[in-house]
Amino acid sequence: MEGMTKSERFVEERKDYWCRLEAIIKKAHNGRVSSLSGEEIRDFPDLYRHVCTDSELAKTLELSPDTVDYIMGLVRFSHNILYSPPKKTINDIIRFFTSDFSISFRKNIKPIAFVFTMFFSIALITFITILRNPEYASNVLPENLITMMKQSYSGDISKKRDVYSNIEMSGFYIRNNISIGFMSFVLGITFGAGTIIIVCYNALTLGAVFGLVVSSGYGKNLFAFVTAHSAFELMGLCLTAGAGLAMGLSLIHGNSRGRAIALSEKARELTPVLFTGALSILLAAFIEGFLSPTKAPYWIKLSVALSSLALIVFFSLKYIIFKPPVKILKGDDDEE
Repeated sequence: MEGMTKSERFVEERKDYWCRLEAIIKKAHNGRVSSLSGEEIRDFPDLYRHVCTDSELAKTLELSPDTVDYIMGLVRFSHNILYSPPKKTINDIIRFFTSDFSISFRKNIKPIAFVFTMFFSIALITFITILRNPEYASNVLPENLITMMKQSYSGDISKKRDVYSNIEMSGFYIRNNISIGFMSFVLGITFGAGTIIIVCYNALTLGAVFGLVVSSGYGKNLFAFVTAHSAFELMGLCLTAGAGLAMGLSLIHGNSRGRAIALSEKARELTPVLFTGALSILLAAFIEGFLSPTKAPYWIKLSVALSSLALIVFFSLKYIIFKPPVKILKGDDDEE
């Protein structure tokens, strides 16, 4: 190496593993990290550590700017590959809402089923009670809401709105319903008590409004508005609340490592259920914003509702009821 400059000697001694690291970086960027071979994955961390050391040496020895820039480029791209979260493909997203959801739902089916049963039971009982005794509505609903509901559904609920108004209303429904779902989930940290209160309050309100409006003779207008979006909306709200109750139960039961860790693990486990519920609420909001208040014939709204129910039933049969048992976590002895 006589006659070489300091930079040239530095490069000559290290160029073999620099070239190997550069080849791995190019392969990972052109395809995916999963396209790397087992040997490349095994060698990559060591090569990265070596080039990090080289970058500091290059700056200390005041090597040529081109050499320093090249090494820093290797460090930067390697860091991005090593520490950046993996890119999500469409298959990853589909798996999240199908297989991952199925596993999470099965493991937490009891609290989720409890929320569904409690919500619809309270709503139905309240509806029947107020339908037969409309005067009881004031025990559940404030007077101003009673007046507003009667006025809102006493006439034609159809509205002629432009697309911007529909987008604005969809945004309002998303914000309102997502906030309810989010609160019912987060309040699971109150050992589930806050979640149950929200579910009971919403069920009572829903049943009371339906009982009041139908007993007042405006049921046709009410059903014309709520039919299309109700399936997705109610399912989403019950899923997020069921996830909140499951989180609350994890605090009650805890585990050998403490309640905080049990809560963290349960929240991570419930992510597919929570996001599936949020997606359902999102779909309902768009239907509610663009179809529910329009003058579209009722058979169209009913068709959307039935299609939504058919999709929910198909999804449940395929990914929950008839899906083969799977291991919940590595090392679990029991199958769900």
